[in-house]
Amino acid sequence: MLAPSLFYSQIEDTTNLKKGTGFFKTTDFCQPFVAEIENYKPKLGVQYATNKEEYDVANTKKDYKLFQYLVAGFEIPFYRKNFYENKKLKQALAISSNFGYHLFWDPFEMNISPIINNDYRLNTIVFKYIRFIEGKKIKNISVKLAPYNHESTHIGDDLTLYRLRRKYPITRVNVSYEYSELNFTINDPDGKSEGLHSLRFGWMLRLNSNGDYYTLINNDGDPNLIEPTNLRSEYYAQYNLIRSEGFLSWKKWKNVISLELRNRPVYQYPEFTTENGTIIHHPTGPPRAFSLNIYCGYKFVKAKGPSMGLYLTAYTGINPYGQFRNQVEHKSLGLTFVLE
Repeated sequence: MLAPSLFYSQIEDTTNLKKGTGFFKTTDFCQPFVAEIENYKPKLGVQYATNKEEYDVANTKKDYKLFQYLVAGFEIPFYRKNFYENKKLKQALAISSNFGYHLFWDPFEMNISPIINNDYRLNTIVFKYIRFIEGKKIKNISVKLAPYNHESTHIGDDLTLYRLRRKYPITRVNVSYEYSELNFTINDPDGKSEGLHSLRFGWMLRLNSNGDYYTLINNDGDPNLIEPTNLRSEYYAQYNLIRSEGFLSWKKWKNVISLELRNRPVYQYPEFTTENGTIIHHPTGPPRAFSLNIYCGYKFVKAKGPSMGLYLTAYTGINPYGQFRNQVEHKSLGLTFVLE
């Protein structure tokens, strides 16, 4: 007959093995790094960024000015399964979905504070897997597969009216497409905050073969000015460093340095400027271009629930906002709050 202490110990072990497995269980692995440009984690930021006549509603003619950037999003967990060896978690898989909304706007234009662009992204189903290795350098590897996703973007109504008044040959471009995404991570943070170097490599493949990333309705502009990219792939590499000790590091505030290098197609229609009342058509950009996004700051670590992060940000490359991805020399410096 088992001693009472041993009996209850076995019950506790069984309970721990089942912990985290089941329907609607959240996961900390395969989460986006803070510098990921397609991030769905809630953010609020101010950017001193490249200004263009095409969205300079106040007609300031400045090369750079202040804009605001907002992200709202969430993940819906469907199922998680943990696998143990000798009562130690060795691997896990999960199924989920997520939605992200990105807003780029000009709240400091005091008359109408125009919305410049809205981006909407839906990952219908996401498969996630992590394997714990616990080596000296490599702690784990993880894989995320999102086979069917959708993105659509829209410029704001006030910006549409502004572009009509300026008589641009193209008023609006309908950016809408489906894609698959696959990424692979070495040293996934998995929700932990100890010091860790993480690397991630990803690939996105446009699925819709009829058309491109965008289309143009005749009422919105001259279709002769727009060309397809004839490209379907996007690539990215990411690095994420969590510093838990050392210079300028504290127990609750963890230093995070996060970078993303992304190569994506450049949308093939011209930029427009106005000179002496005449609309100038600038040549389209190269077929592809790189973008670099950098976040450096601190996040407050709590035992449970989301934490707040505060980051200095820098970006250079393709304008990341919807219709304006035909612009290849967009730059910004900013300050961003992130709910992680």
